[in-house]
Amino acid sequence: MKQVVEAHRTYRIALPEEDWYEPTHISDTHHVAKLIRAARGSGLHIQVTPVTRLRAANACSWCRARPRGWEHDCDGPYEYSVCDDDQCREARRRAYEGEIAYPSYY
Repeated sequence: MKQVVEAHRTYRIALPEEDWYEPTHISDTHHVAKLIRAARGSGLHIQVTPVTRLRAANACSWCRARPRGWEHDCDGPYEYSVCDDDQCREARRRAYEGEIAYPSYY
């Protein structure tokens, strides 16, 4: 089974001179930019550190380029055999309808 590297980027937000503030991790870039602007306006000094986590993930059986999607149900999390990408979803639909051929990796 082919594996791909999946990267997940978050930003660690901390107030170095404040003891009461617990550092948090935020993944939304726009939210981080708003926090920086608000801190500058109020005179606070915040420390923003990017954190990138890499993990090996099973590749999509269709495109073999992206990690497989995950879903949660009453039994817990389970892994799809394909990814959640719109381009891959459209290609699978077109292959099912006979417009294009299924990929051959062998």
